[in-house]
Amino acid sequence: MALSSKNTMTRDAMMFLPAKVVEGLLVIACSSLYTHIFVEGAVTGFNLTNTTVQLIYLILAGWMANSATRYVGEEYRADSGRGLFSTVSTIYLGLCVIVAAGCGITAVVTGNTLYWGGALMFCSYTAFQVLNAALIQLGRVKASIFWSLTSASLKLAVAFVLVGGKSNYPSAFPAIFANTIADGVAAVGAVFALGLPAIVRLRCFSRPLLSRFLKYGVPLMGVSISVALLNQIDKYLVVGFYGDVLYAYYSTNNSIASGLFTMISVGILEIMWIWNDYLLPYLVLDRTNYLTIPIHIQYLKGSYGTVDLGTTMALILLSIIPVIVFYLTCQKHIIKGVAAGAVKG
Repeated sequence: MALSSKNTMTRDAMMFLPAKVVEGLLVIACSSLYTHIFVEGAVTGFNLTNTTVQLIYLILAGWMANSATRYVGEEYRADSGRGLFSTVSTIYLGLCVIVAAGCGITAVVTGNTLYWGGALMFCSYTAFQVLNAALIQLGRVKASIFWSLTSASLKLAVAFVLVGGKSNYPSAFPAIFANTIADGVAAVGAVFALGLPAIVRLRCFSRPLLSRFLKYGVPLMGVSISVALLNQIDKYLVVGFYGDVLYAYYSTNNSIASGLFTMISVGILEIMWIWNDYLLPYLVLDRTNYLTIPIHIQYLKGSYGTVDLGTTMALILLSIIPVIVFYLTCQKHIIKGVAAGAVKG
């Protein structure tokens, strides 16, 4: 691997975590803004629609997303991803038709037009989730970061524009359209970042690849659906037992608190992991000029099994002191973040 490639990988890795923090803050800001510009009933309608779209995505498209992420690297090397992305595109179009038909029938039967909005959200959300995972897997981190932040920003800006800067807007559709447009724009950007217009052809749909997708992805569905239900079932219980108004407060406050504490805890744990990491620095750093403590400890081992124990123990002590101090300082936030992600109610 060339030095420039190493530097690029290191720079991209260092960009990813701060970018995800910024994206999380934008999502929290979006939730807060929606409570100011929409009435409680509209907030309930949007939050329930958004939660249901995510569940439907995991049930219907999760297997495809997991499989595409798993095989995109090797398929891209084989034929620039022509077979994989053509197969994924065909599956995606079929799922969109199924969801649109189901939502349309439900909307007609119940008289609730939010189901039409849910179908639109599903199509744009699924497209961006699958394509963004492919960008990351193929090492196009900058494009992934850019379009993720674009999507999060547009969810704020478009909703504000659609309501005309007003507050207490009675309908959830501006929020639904804002999320659909934001994810749709990001998905189109990811399409061009991956070069899909030049390679995707429906005639290139691969049955053998579909078979591999099913064998790999379907067994994983149980885990993802179970985790989603554990994390989301309380929202349906609250709206069922206590009504729309209380659910609007509960879902928004729960999302903001959960997101904030989760970001803090993940950031802390990520810093602790990076400090102790051996493999990634070993692969990407120029070891003639830079050595992290874990790498330097490994280099203290002699060619015949000899070890400079004094220096090794000193470096180990040096490496654990910052982690201990950091954890003791931030343990309150770590515990709150773990509790916010694991306990509902």
